[in-house]
Amino acid sequence: MEPTVVDNRDRFKAVPAPAILERVLPKLDGSSLAGIRKIILLDEDPHKKRSKSPVTARYNSLGNTRRGDVYLFFSHFEELEDELSDNEMYLTYLVARSLAHELYHHSVRSQRIRRRPKKQIEERDAQKHAQSVATHITHALYPKPQYQELWASMKETLERRNGEAVST
Repeated sequence: MEPTVVDNRDRFKAVPAPAILERVLPKLDGSSLAGIRKIILLDEDPHKKRSKSPVTARYNSLGNTRRGDVYLFFSHFEELEDELSDNEMYLTYLVARSLAHELYHHSVRSQRIRRRPKKQIEERDAQKHAQSVATHITHALYPKPQYQELWASMKETLERRNGEAVST
């Protein structure tokens, strides 16, 4: 059963996150969504004062169960350049990456194992997993032959922004 998407945003309603999630969720492995009740969209992280660095998403497990909710935050979209904030393909990548990252944490924490990996190792593995999943989903939803112009535009903007070559 797919999780319920709850949109509680005010400032960032312009980001078509519910529509993006509608296309992204079917592309995810069903087992990674097992136990996720809701995906809640918020403008900002309510716990940002406790965080050492800004976060784009958070996984919240429900007690000592294998169930939980994923919160996606959109305040970091303020920092995007206009070219990227209007690029639905790039927005899809960002939403898919944040969601996949938290689903990785969900899969690790819902396992009944005695020893979990150290936080740094789990975080590194979650980042790798999220990039891989988000890239795969973005390529599936926006095949290069059909969306060549969009891919080129995104690559050019990212290279200008980062000052280095980007592979797509």
